[in-house]
Amino acid sequence: MPQIEISLNGRRYPVACEPGEEERVRSVAAFVDGRLAELKATAVHASDTQLLVMASLLLADELFDMREHAKIALVGDDKELAGAIARLTSQVETLTDRVDGEA
Repeated sequence: MPQIEISLNGRRYPVACEPGEEERVRSVAAFVDGRLAELKATAVHASDTQLLVMASLLLADELFDMREHAKIALVGDDKELAGAIARLTSQVETLTDRVDGEA
């Protein structure tokens, strides 16, 4: 299992990852490090631990928002699908009525 070094808030950390995932882990770490830098600018006296906790909570909050948004999007797609099925059903019934009327 490959081990890489990432940097968060100026500190280096060794991290193990799956083979081929090294660049993804580095990208994720860079994203988190960016968030930490944003927080550090607003919470000047926060310790490293406090910054990591705040960043974790903010990122988890964003994840929850995205999950909720995805659920809403899926429900919206389900409504569109139900509408399409209802329209097709109506068209099939109309065609069936025409065929029955001609027979």
